[in-house]
Amino acid sequence: MTATRQKILTIAGSDSLAGGGLQADLATFAKAGFVGYAAITAIVSIGESVQVAATSTSVLQAQLASLAAIKGDFAAIKVGLLCNCSQLRAVAAFLTDYQGPIVVDPVLAFKEGTLAVPAELLQAYRTILLPLATVITPNWQEGLALADWSLETSKTAGQELAQALLGMGTQAVFLKAGFVAEAGQCLDYFAKADEQQVLWHELLSHRGPVNGAGCTLSANYTVGLAQGQRWLSAGQQAVAATTAAIQNNWL
Repeated sequence: MTATRQKILTIAGSDSLAGGGLQADLATFAKAGFVGYAAITAIVSIGESVQVAATSTSVLQAQLASLAAIKGDFAAIKVGLLCNCSQLRAVAAFLTDYQGPIVVDPVLAFKEGTLAVPAELLQAYRTILLPLATVITPNWQEGLALADWSLETSKTAGQELAQALLGMGTQAVFLKAGFVAEAGQCLDYFAKADEQQVLWHELLSHRGPVNGAGCTLSANYTVGLAQGQRWLSAGQQAVAATTAAIQNNWL
């Protein structure tokens, strides 16, 4: 008899280039042997500019309602792009009684161009959604936006920013800093109440820009937690899997 495959849900936007968004999430989940489910928050078209067409809150709520009966079957839930406070509140209401790992990847900036985020949405992240998260996985710009800080990148600044984000109620922070600290090396930061780590990894300088590395890392983090890995181990596994994806031209 075939064993039942575990399920993971992503609540995210659709990426026309399929490198990021729910396409990256579902591909990552499938590669790890999980069945991926999705609730779509937006249709994102990436060309010379980034165009975001938000799903109406009523349509998003209908998707979430259709998933409510199997919510307890999900080994983990990942939250990506949310376009407005109404969407965020709908997602938070869905997550409130969920008992498994929740990864929040706050999509507040695209490398193709800045995503304008109103102050009220940032505040809703801080006060409503982040306290529900097992771990949040912002990049450097997103972390600064959430903390309402302006800092030059440095090792010390990264540690301070990760700690500030931890103070917003999430259980753990994986800050995808990604800046070059020394020749050939990049930094990410992990923080939880009783543990802080700086993660060094190779700068893949032979590759040009890639699409979806941040989403793929967060999706791999979600897989690690779904597999029962601890916070830091899941982060280390996510970095290794994303590096392999870039090296193998999957992104």
